[in-house]
Amino acid sequence: MTLQSMLPVLTVLFYRQLSRRQVHNTLFAFTLSCFLLSLHSLYVIGMDYSREEISRIAPFPNIDWSYISYYMPHKANFHAPYYSFFIGVCLIIHSYFLFNTSFIRQRKSFFLHLFLFLYFFAFQALLASRTALVATVFFMALVALYLSVRAGKYVLVLAVILVTASCSLLVYQKVPYLKEKFSTSAGVSQREIMWRSAIDLIGEHPMLGTGTGDIEEALVTKYRQYHFQEGVDVRLDAHNQYLMHGASMGLMGAFMLLLLFLHLLLKAYRTKDYILFTVVAVFAICCITESMLQRRDGTLLFAFMVALLLFAPKEHISSATPAASKS
Repeated sequence: MTLQSMLPVLTVLFYRQLSRRQVHNTLFAFTLSCFLLSLHSLYVIGMDYSREEISRIAPFPNIDWSYISYYMPHKANFHAPYYSFFIGVCLIIHSYFLFNTSFIRQRKSFFLHLFLFLYFFAFQALLASRTALVATVFFMALVALYLSVRAGKYVLVLAVILVTASCSLLVYQKVPYLKEKFSTSAGVSQREIMWRSAIDLIGEHPMLGTGTGDIEEALVTKYRQYHFQEGVDVRLDAHNQYLMHGASMGLMGAFMLLLLFLHLLLKAYRTKDYILFTVVAVFAICCITESMLQRRDGTLLFAFMVALLLFAPKEHISSATPAASKS
């Protein structure tokens, strides 16, 4: 529902540019839809858990959180890395709102954004998708450090470092499924085979690739050679968007994808667009472990955020410049 509701909005963004307030309202509407989706996910998994665990109901601290983390995305029909990226975008948006909301003059708004910021952080941690979580936290902290140093608030620099480190440690210790995935390197061996298969295809077709229509069958053929039965049965992609572009469109395809991300990052940096910079940076990192543009989930959200933040704002304003929002 969240994805489908974005489709008509995209045409509006290109047809008529939006004011800063309209951009912010659109961002808030997106995070609200994700908030409702997360509540639905928690409700569905909670009901399933209570039915399956009814014979041995335990106090709250003894809930099997690994069960919740593993099955919750499935119940929402949302692949965990994509779900985590959506929630991470919400976290980035509310960190921006929090940064630009005055505690003295806008106390209600401040506490609303603080609540949603903490909620989305906890929910993303519960989803336990390593790349999206680590990339989101890292780049939010990096941008916060940059803004703090630029403003000469060195006490805030220390606070960002301490809060980021302590929260990261807390999440690692308190989210069992996340800790298990880090400690066992879950999924690494499978990705090694998928990446090797894609690299083989790039080596065989370096100029033009296999073609976007033939890439799936070409990967399955490679999986058979490596005796990777899971990849054959499920017809897995390469779980790396750069390798997928290289294998399907040649080295030039992978280079153009990198060039696109670099252009967006430079554009966001020049316009001091905190949200766009962080979203693109996190998306680019997620593309290392997932083929984010092979599914509608990743493609549509990426297109929506870039259109909204890069093309939609009216030229005489900056949609995400702290100084502009405070003036």
